[in-house]
Amino acid sequence: MGPGHVRLRKSVVVSGVVVALLAAACGGGDDGGAPNASNLPKGPKIDVTQPCSLLGEAQVAKVLGAPVTVDPTAGGSPITTDCSYVVGDPAAPVGTLGANIVFPALTSLANAVDVVESDRANAQIAGSGVESLEIGKAGFVQRPVSVVEVAASDDLGFSLQWFPAGGSGGGSPITPAVEKDLSALAADIAQRGR
Repeated sequence: MGPGHVRLRKSVVVSGVVVALLAAACGGGDDGGAPNASNLPKGPKIDVTQPCSLLGEAQVAKVLGAPVTVDPTAGGSPITTDCSYVVGDPAAPVGTLGANIVFPALTSLANAVDVVESDRANAQIAGSGVESLEIGKAGFVQRPVSVVEVAASDDLGFSLQWFPAGGSGGGSPITPAVEKDLSALAADIAQRGR
């Protein structure tokens, strides 16, 4: 065996490693990649008086990759606009996903787009890190606190916020992975809430 054989074998090994790394980076799995609105389990029918109807537990579990339970302190209250999904073992969760109906709610604004745009303006006044999100009729990401807010239609506005275990009670800075996950969930809600 000559030096050409060793170079060829090294090339095959390096190519195999590159393919494996690319497959891992792109998600993989039996559904062909990372969760998005088109490959999530079917969500519940949205009822604007029931914030836990924004997402089903199976949807949140698929996107966040861990078992999910609805926090009974937020999920069953008739006076709240929030729903909390505890991600991971409830005794030691990896975090909580908060879902909030921002329109219709107690507001004098005419529609969900007005509410989302007003919230965007307030977030921008509070600091930097607010960027547009191309989901629904209007939307934005508030990076410093891991919030995605969207007007799915004139009649439904909602926000999603990730609270990692051990993070700040007001929300922690968003990571690219969390932004992708929240965007996939928001896109699904926006499709169902049109």
